Amino acid sequence: MANIRSLPSGNWNAQVRVKGKSPQSKTFSTKVEAESWANQIEAVTIDRKHHTVFTLGMTYCETMLKGKGSYDHALKIVEHLGRHFTQLIFPA
Repeated sequence: MANIRSLPSGNWNAQVRVKGKSPQSKTFSTKVEAESWANQIEAVTIDRKHHTVFTLGMTYCETMLKGKGSYDHALKIVEHLGRHFTQLIFPA
């Protein structure tokens, strides 16, 4: 479940908690960005049959790159690709 809150700095913080998974939090300059990120993170952490480039990329980053030097760079690439490729990927 996502929690979006306004910070004193004027930024917005999104926190996603899913039972059995580690909580994730990120700060954004707009509420829309925070809500969008939270929805995408929820889609990644909750097992689904249909994915997007973003959900697959985030799953890879979280499972294979977490704690490694390439993690932050990979997240930026996945977020960029996710904005441009929003179609669902269906299994064959």
